[in-house]
Order: sequence, then C-alpha cells, then structure tokens
Amino acid sequence: MTEPAGLRMPFGKFRDKPVSEVFRHDPSYLAWFCDSVTGNDVVKQAIRALPGFPVASARYLEGNRRKAGTCGEGTDLPDLGVDPRLSREDLDRLCREILDLVTERQAARSPRRPT
Repeated sequence: MTEPAGLRMPFGKFRDKPVSEVFRHDPSYLAWFCDSVTGNDVVKQAIRALPGFPVASARYLEGNRRKAGTCGEGTDLPDLGVDPRLSREDLDRLCREILDLVTERQAARSPRRPT
C-alpha cells in the first residue's frame, strides 16, 4: 500500500518520496522544510506527526543558530548575530569605531552654534 499523495515530498531532492523515508535518511531536511517552506500545510502536518520529529527539528534549529553566528550559551553577550570568534576586545573596538563615526556624522550635519 502506498502513502497518500499528501504524505510525499512535493519538490526538491526528495520529490515524490514518502516523508517517513525522508525522515529516516535526512531528518534535518524535513526540519528545514517545515521551517523554511511556505504553504504545503498537509505535508508539514504529516512531518510534524512523525515520531522523533520534534527532537530532529530542535537539533536543526540549534545548528542553524550556531551557523548564523549568534552567541552561544554561557556568554555575557546578547544574541545579536555576532560572530562568536570575535574577542570581547575586538567587539569593544568595533563598537567604539562605530560610535565615533556616528558622532562625527551627526556633528557634521548639525549647524554650528556660535560660542
């Protein structure tokens, strides 16, 4: 017996493959699909119903958070999408440079007042 059409992947490298088969081979693909693809609600519902999918989805999302360069747990930096390879000193220097540039531009735009 074959799975209903709604339980097969509609496109991509797993086109026409049953979602259960895709989950066995590449659960992160299904997590990406649910996180990134718009529409396909019937397929997404079938994917989310798979046993073990919540864990696979959480792993995928955590991996993406790290790849995006957001700060990891245990740092005192806010989650601003900062490259975690930068040292605190480098970040402080960059912030000072940005603040100096903004201050200079604001001063250049404001009219001079007589003293």
